[in-house]
Amino acid sequence: MTILYVLNETTMYSGGTKSFLHLLHHVKKKHRVIIVSPNKEGVSDYLSNKGIKIYTFPYIYNIAPFLRSAKDYFLFLPRLIKRKLYNSIASDHLVEVCKKEDVDIIHSNTSVTDIGYRAARRLGIPHIMHIREYGDKDHRMHIFNINEQTKGPYAHTICITKDISDYRGLTGLPTNRIIYNPVIDENEIRYIRDKSPYFLYAGRLDPTKGIEDIIKAYIIYVKNESNTTIDLMIAGSWDNNPELKVKLEQILSEARVTDRVSFLGNVDNIGDIMAYASATIVPSKFEAFGRVFPEAVANGSLVIGRDTGGTHEQFENGLQLTGREIGLRFNSIEDLVQCLHEATRMDNDTRFKFVSSAQEALRNLYTDKQSAGAVLTFYNQILVDDKN
Repeated sequence: MTILYVLNETTMYSGGTKSFLHLLHHVKKKHRVIIVSPNKEGVSDYLSNKGIKIYTFPYIYNIAPFLRSAKDYFLFLPRLIKRKLYNSIASDHLVEVCKKEDVDIIHSNTSVTDIGYRAARRLGIPHIMHIREYGDKDHRMHIFNINEQTKGPYAHTICITKDISDYRGLTGLPTNRIIYNPVIDENEIRYIRDKSPYFLYAGRLDPTKGIEDIIKAYIIYVKNESNTTIDLMIAGSWDNNPELKVKLEQILSEARVTDRVSFLGNVDNIGDIMAYASATIVPSKFEAFGRVFPEAVANGSLVIGRDTGGTHEQFENGLQLTGREIGLRFNSIEDLVQCLHEATRMDNDTRFKFVSSAQEALRNLYTDKQSAGAVLTFYNQILVDDKN
């Protein structure tokens, strides 16, 4: 079987890329894989150096251009025409690649690209859309023709949570599967008992990720816990939002807590930083899955998470599987402040009980073996159905 994957981006740090790499590691042991990418950077370069065949040509997210300023409104139509033209040409290229490589299944890594589905319809072969985002609720994106791409001819879907499946009206359809993201090999799960005095935020630095709420809550926390030695570490890039960093640094300066907060940028050893953290905070307004949650759990960190979206689903999965809470939930800045206080005063035995319950859920739902196995089974079923 030959599987062709369509990537939407090439950054090495996104959750979608990390999940894809975990899946690819297992799929390529059993099947031939081809990659299509919008450029030769990041993960494309990484995989090319590992000997995986990659085709690159430009294409753009299949979404409405953002309207954030007067300039955006003025350029809306030219930008829309540009992306429609780019994606039309890209789908032509993809058809030729699939013919050349005798592709059996096209698997688009996210729901924001449409060239995979376009090519699959023209070729009459199965297409899988891996739905890793709500679009509007989490990233304020309007995805064009999403219903056709998820329910039309040759369409199959993998949703990374039950809630996303429900949201897209796919639950119960024979062409849909709910498969949680693969996070780690089961043998790599760990727990370090002696934690270091810092809280951790890890992820893209964007208002939708709740970073401003962390800063506001941490300032209140420091004022209430005047004798605490627990600092705040923020791991992630500001490249797409430098104004936000300036704004938050100003807030920290005015509150006189600048020396308590460290901006680390992108880091390669985030697992080790999670392993020693007093807690990892997942504050996203509405996370589709929330990969940071199980990553932190895999590395033995207590999780403080906003009780919405995919983060809520992970809390609920853990509670149903173990009968116990697997972390600390919050819904407001005030709640988050209380969680920080609770984590500060938590003894090692209590922290271990939370993390061990979370790791039990992780082993059952989010390991490479569980996730990749389900995807491989889906591939086989699709081809069987396609022949009948």
